[in-house]
Amino acid sequence: MFAYHLNQTFSCYLQAIQLNSPWLNVQGEVVLVDSSRIKQLAPGIIYYQPSRLCEHNDSAVILSCGLHGDETAPIEILSLFLRELVSAKIKCIRPCVIIFANILAIQRGVRFIETNLNRLFALDNREHTYQTSFESVGNYETKRANLIKQQIEFLLKDKNSLIHLDLHASIQRSRYPLFAVMPYIEKTKARPEPSVANVISSVSLKVDAIIYSSQASNTFSYYTANKYAANAATVEVGSIRKFGENDDKLRNKLINHLQKLVVCRASRLSSDIIYSANYFKTSDVVVKDFNDFQFVLAKPIENFTAIKKGQVFAFDQVKQYIASQDGFICFANEEVEVGERALVIFEKMDFM
Repeated sequence: MFAYHLNQTFSCYLQAIQLNSPWLNVQGEVVLVDSSRIKQLAPGIIYYQPSRLCEHNDSAVILSCGLHGDETAPIEILSLFLRELVSAKIKCIRPCVIIFANILAIQRGVRFIETNLNRLFALDNREHTYQTSFESVGNYETKRANLIKQQIEFLLKDKNSLIHLDLHASIQRSRYPLFAVMPYIEKTKARPEPSVANVISSVSLKVDAIIYSSQASNTFSYYTANKYAANAATVEVGSIRKFGENDDKLRNKLINHLQKLVVCRASRLSSDIIYSANYFKTSDVVVKDFNDFQFVLAKPIENFTAIKKGQVFAFDQVKQYIASQDGFICFANEEVEVGERALVIFEKMDFM
């Protein structure tokens, strides 16, 4: 009965989260029909061990979603992907970690409970508060971040080739509905410059646009890229909608890509996991310094909205914010906490 109930939980993980199933708190393992194993290490943290590994067992994939509880499309995608794994319809040949990050926020349909979980993955934060239930006091998101970091550190200690796709949905609609943000890589790490000629491989995901970050951050993809040398990306899948109202075409495209990724028989995964015809790089990041920070642009401000040099785009009690060059705006959100990013300005990269 134990294996049956845990298997059912894996098969309908989104429903288990929404109903706050007691099986979410059960640490246990299920052996599937193809002899692969799937284990729940903690609520929302699932490890898949295939029965047959690729040539080198140093290759792994992290798939994460739900760092913000109101971003429903990625949660639906990974829940469906997990169901396919459990049914053995996908012949996955490499270890895979699947993370539903902010369980309580998903249950409540809110972005976060106390603070933004995707700003808690600092490289220099060595605190680990090990919790496997929700019954811990203090900042919920901080404890979840520490738990996730501890679990992946244990699981990935012997992995030399790692891909991490952190799936999100944008607050605002986008000119490019499916786009990726590549994290900044510290100088001690190497990341190849984007190349249109050499970027496509059998497991590359084609997106509408790619943004290259120009500075360090505390996001989950930045953390894995710099701590584990992961080929990591934040992938924005459409915009925030209610469960059941997301774009089926985008959802199916991502699920098909994830299936190709985990069945790829290469001993080491390609460094070019994402490609596009449109490349951008960050030119400025605007941080909210005061509670009265406001945009003066017409709302809603869609991602990839053009902005001209000299244009005033926001103000607060101290100053006006004026564009220093032509560019594009992304992730505009005046409701963020003081000290957090309110928007990003970036410029088009030209490979001609």
